[in-house]
Amino acid sequence: GTADSQAEAAQIVNSMVDGPDAADALAFGLSSVQVGPATRRGWAERVMADPKPENPAVLTAADILVADRLMTVAEVVDKLQIVCTGARLEDRGRYAKWLLDRNRPDEALVFVRPNEVRGSRGGYLVRAEALSAVQDWQELLRMLNAGSPLNESVTEILRARALEGLGRSSA
Repeated sequence: GTADSQAEAAQIVNSMVDGPDAADALAFGLSSVQVGPATRRGWAERVMADPKPENPAVLTAADILVADRLMTVAEVVDKLQIVCTGARLEDRGRYAKWLLDRNRPDEALVFVRPNEVRGSRGGYLVRAEALSAVQDWQELLRMLNAGSPLNESVTEILRARALEGLGRSSA
């Protein structure tokens, strides 16, 4: 958008940050509105002051604060670990993917537990990726054999990867 429309969008976000739609406004602002680094940082700090796992802006805010060197990944993990523990699978799955993308597969596995991911494609895939990252091929194969919500071709690719990791052929 134009500079005027970006400025107007920033004003709208700022007018909403103390209201009931603050989480949505900040999520929109952080993902879609081009603002200066101070405004962006202020919005991110506001989100992280009281992070909620269902807030779509939390992980974006965390990334901004890490990129701006105001928090380390370890500090973000310390802050979000407790918040995300009792969250819905969908929200824990997003957090687990975030952890996985930051090379923390062991921590990711805690948030996508084997007994609940079978009904969630996203959670299942994150768990499969995390198991691959820690090279727990036996557990990945056990998970695949118990039933997969993924399409057959993706399931077979994961199965071949697990068998290869175990030194067996998938043929």
